Amino acid sequence: MSVAARPPDDALGEAARHRVHEPLLQERVVASDVIYATASGVREPWALVVTRGKAPPYGYLDAGRVLVLIEGADLGSEPLAGLVWARERGKLFIHNVWVDPDAQGHGLGRVLVEAYRQHVTPKVVMSGPFSNAGRGFARSIGAKIVNDV
Repeated sequence: MSVAARPPDDALGEAARHRVHEPLLQERVVASDVIYATASGVREPWALVVTRGKAPPYGYLDAGRVLVLIEGADLGSEPLAGLVWARERGKLFIHNVWVDPDAQGHGLGRVLVEAYRQHVTPKVVMSGPFSNAGRGFARSIGAKIVNDV
């Protein structure tokens, strides 16, 4: 039996960035708030936006994103951070969490997960594969980890 090798951490990070940036089908905002975040050493206001829609490309899975965007920006704007979740076989999973490298280490991942807990479900199940940092983050927030290859 052959076991697929796990992609390198930089490839996983790029995949997560791409998924967080990818709009959902029929995406709509269900909640938003102003938060203050530090990026490149500057603390400024950002919009925390929770969305729901359908996962591309086919649109049959319920899905959503939690994004940190420039205040007043539309959903197509480049986020500072975000997570993507989907409902599969009746269960909710967080599939990707991404924070811009200039904003890492300031608690934005936890802000994203708290918004997910408040607006989607309090139970956090994260689906891999994970980078080393991603696995450590999932463990630090007490998430149930599945599909960790």
